[in-house]
Amino acid sequence: MDIFLSLLLQFILIALNAVFACAEIAVLSINDAKTAQLAAKGDRRAVRLARLKNQPARFL
Repeated sequence: MDIFLSLLLQFILIALNAVFACAEIAVLSINDAKTAQLAAKGDRRAVRLARLKNQPARFL
């Protein structure tokens, strides 16, 4: 039973790592011009996203 729990934990951690990797790729591949345009219109999510893209060390 110990091996089963260990394998389950490893699978969960690998899946969680995949989610974070996908989120990182999604943020880094967003069009900067579109984000700036939305931020200029007052979209709070775009403003927060632009801040994250300008400081990648904070995000990564």
